[in-house]
Order: sequence, then C-alpha cells, then structure tokens
Amino acid sequence: MKKERFNTTIDLILLILFTLSSIYSLLEVYITGYFPVSLIVVCAVVLLAAAAGYFALILSTQRFRFFRRILLFAVTVALFSFSLHSSIFRHSSSIIDTSNYMNHQLNLVSNVENADEISDLDGMKIGYLQHDLRYLSILENVLEEKRLDIELVEYVTHSDLSQAMEEKQIQGCYVSNFNLSLLEDYENYERIEIYQYHDEINLPAVYKNLIEDPFTVFISGSDSLSNVNSVGNSDFNLLAMINPLSKKIELISLPKNLYVPNPAYSYYPDILSNTSNEGIDNTMYALSAAFGFDIDYYVRLNFSSFIDLIDQVGGIEVEIEESFCEQNEFRQENTVCVEAGSQVLSGQEALALARHVGEGNERLINQQKLIVSLASKLLQNMPMSSLINVMNDTIATSITTNLDMEEVNRLVANIVSDIDSWQLEMHVLEEGINERAFSVSMDPKQLMDVYILSEEDLSQVYELYLDTMNQKRLDQFTFSLNELRGEKVLPTVHERLVTAENYHRKIVEYFALEPYSTVHPIQIEEWENESYIQDPLFDPSAPINPLS
Repeated sequence: MKKERFNTTIDLILLILFTLSSIYSLLEVYITGYFPVSLIVVCAVVLLAAAAGYFALILSTQRFRFFRRILLFAVTVALFSFSLHSSIFRHSSSIIDTSNYMNHQLNLVSNVENADEISDLDGMKIGYLQHDLRYLSILENVLEEKRLDIELVEYVTHSDLSQAMEEKQIQGCYVSNFNLSLLEDYENYERIEIYQYHDEINLPAVYKNLIEDPFTVFISGSDSLSNVNSVGNSDFNLLAMINPLSKKIELISLPKNLYVPNPAYSYYPDILSNTSNEGIDNTMYALSAAFGFDIDYYVRLNFSSFIDLIDQVGGIEVEIEESFCEQNEFRQENTVCVEAGSQVLSGQEALALARHVGEGNERLINQQKLIVSLASKLLQNMPMSSLINVMNDTIATSITTNLDMEEVNRLVANIVSDIDSWQLEMHVLEEGINERAFSVSMDPKQLMDVYILSEEDLSQVYELYLDTMNQKRLDQFTFSLNELRGEKVLPTVHERLVTAENYHRKIVEYFALEPYSTVHPIQIEEWENESYIQDPLFDPSAPINPLS
C-alpha cells in the first residue's frame, strides 16, 4: 500500500511539473507573440487534454508506468527549456542600447610643450573650425568658469587651421573628432582636454508590427573602436527593406562616398559617410532626401562589435576571390593577410575583408558576402543556447537602435521557424558615375572621390521600395521621359541632389569657381593650386542649420 502511494505521489508531482511548464511555455509564447492567439489556444487545449489523459492513467492502470514517466519528464524538460531560453532571449534583447542620443567628443589640442590642461594656455590663442561652431559654447563655458583669458580664433578650412598650428600663430585648437582626423600632423600635438556633448537623436516615432507591416532599416557601421553611441564616419552603409508577409528582404549596399544632400549643411552635396558626423538621424534624412522616401528604423554598430560577434560564433566561411593584405582594427597597414579560396575568417580577418577596396564594387560585394554568411550562421546553424550567449556577450552591448526589441524578437522567431520560405536579395548601385567633386563638410578647396547616383540607380531603389511596401499607386509616381531611353519610375527627391544627369550643371551652381563658373567642372582638378580659385558659393561662415 505504501509503495502504491509512493508511485502515485511521483506521478502527481510529474503531472504538476508538466502542468506548470505548459502554463509557463504558453505564457511565454503569448508574451513574445511567436504564434497567433488561435494557435496558442489550440496548443493549450492539447496540453490540457494530455494532462487530463495522464491523470486518468494514474487512476485507472499501472501498466507502462516507467515509460509514461520518462515521456512526461522529457516533454516537461523540453517545454521548460524552451520557455527559459525564450525568456532569457527576451531579457538579452531588452538590454540592447535604445538610448536616443549620440555622443560628440570635442578635443583641445596644444602645440605648447608641457601644457597639460587648458589653464596652461591662459593668455594665449585657441583656433577652431567654423564647422565646429555649434560646439563652441562648451569651450566658452569652461573659459568663463575658470576665468581664463584665451582668445578664440575662427578658421574656415582645415589647411588654414593646420598652418596656423604649425606656424604657432595659435597655441591650441578645439575640434571635433572628425575634424581632428583631418588636420595635418595633429599626432605631433598633445591632446590636453576632452569634452563630451550629448545630442538627442531627432527622428519621428515609428510604430510598426514587424511580422505584419513592411518596413525599412538603415544599418550603419562606424569605422571605430569607440562607444557605439559616439558619432563618427559611417563606413558601412546598408539599406534594408523587409516585407514579413511576402517573406522577402531586399538589401542595398550603399557606397561610403555616395554623393547626397547633407541636411546639417542646408542640403549641399556631401559624402554619405561624413553625414553621420552630425548624428545617425542626419544620415537618415540625407538618404531620404536622395531616395525620396522615409526610413523607419536604424541599427548602428561599430567595428569592434563586428570583430567580437564573428569571433563569438566561431568565425564565418567566405569565398575569397583573390589573396590580399589589409589594415588591422588599429589601422596598421598590411598586418592581416587572407588567402584566396574558401576560408573560415576570424573577426579580424572579416574586418579586413570588409575594408578591402579592390576594384569597382568589390568592397560592397565582399561586405554582402560577410552579411549572408553571418546571418546564415546565426539563424540556421546556431543552437538557441549559443544564440542567447551571443546576444548577452556581444550584440546587446555593441548595438544601438530605435527598433522595438520585442518586435525584433517576434520577427527573428518568425524567420527562424520558416527560414526556407524567406528570400534575401542583395543589390549594388552601379549605374552612376565616379567623379571628383567638392564636399560641403570638408575643406572648401579639396576635391573628393564621390559616387554620383544616376536616374537608373534612383529608379532601381524606388521600385524596390514600392514593391516592398506594396503601394504602387499612380499618385506616388513621377514619370520622367525626357532624356531617358525608356520609362522609369522616379521618386521626388530633394532639389539639391546631384545626379549623373545634372552633375555638370549643378556642380557649377553649388560650387562655382568665379569668374570661371561656366568652365567644364572636370577641369577643376587642374586648377586646384591656382590663385584664382575662390571659395564655393555655399557660405562656409553661415551657421549649421539644426535638423527640423
């Protein structure tokens, strides 16, 4: 009799554990939204019937007791493990940085020996660039607080500021990280003070159901080992268009030197990577001005997180076309070499491949290979426990985004549950032209290598957008048949966008060289060091316009 009671007690304990695990798993599935409510109700009915059936067996028969206990215990462990993993995954995602700010670092550099702090420059002169005028109040507050008598001198160009430092016309300069990197021989000077400025990311709130609504995401990779919230050049740029209903993802690789209107400088033309020095929101507005549609979300990461992530997953396999040597993460030349053929790349080797320029669009194609390989490793080949560890150790601490992470969890679960049905298409812009042109955020007399969009490029991107958003309505189209070989659907873009078709006209309009403004702009490079070159028509001394 005692043995029978003991066996019944064991069965009841297993049944209670099974019931609790079932409730836990149903609640977790409901919270995460992995499945529709109707399916959750069906699962609840099945689990309830299983519990009732097991209870009936306890009362009616002792046959197959051992086997049914093993089966019930296995199902209980499976339900509990799923629920625990799902809960940890949600917690891991919740610690991804969704703070709504970017951090600007301002540097006080001095050419005075033994100058260790700003007080050592009392009675001297400090130069600053007009491009950094928005940050000047930070330095002025420090001078007022410490009651220092320091004269502030404004310079328009990087070369003028560098020359003033070299000739010791000034004893220090106050510049942002971006402008500091452009100064000549700044490594020879001492950085004596660092100031931080937090700027709120100014983007409209977006509320979308990521498993039902199509959406766009701008993915930005900073060529930096600093904090992911720090502003800096956006050297890896990817525009993703995702339709969860059609299960299709379009990825468009954008050249870092894409020529776009820069909103922070009254929409004058600039290089895409430079626009991010005013914040990720500025880059998104620049892309909207170029492509004619809003971008819903952003994901920003730095290259240190890229290295850690790939090392965390044990490397990724990529087909290498040609052997090469490239910089390491610290910009040391020819320190990372990769052989041709199918290779399993470490994080450092993958970063070298992402940076490797090669010929034509080779850099963008290499970046696409890395993305596909990494996504495959994460979504197809990695156990849930390992994916959770990656979320905790790398992704959650190295990414900032305005995406709702609970929605992202649902989307990831949706993709993983039916990954074979999803389509991923990669695109590279290659119908535009490569030119040398002025860039509004750079030295007004310095020519840069830029990629200028063509109407073919614009049409390609806009068609992908309309197809993804499933909103091909005639009132959203702008047809341009003049000077075109065929009918294209073109977006309405910002009036200051320079394209391959209007380049010769607009480059003169925006960056005219008086009195030779009618001369073909390709000849500009020949005149670079001549005395008759004057400042471009945009006003470098005008204040930077705040984003609206």
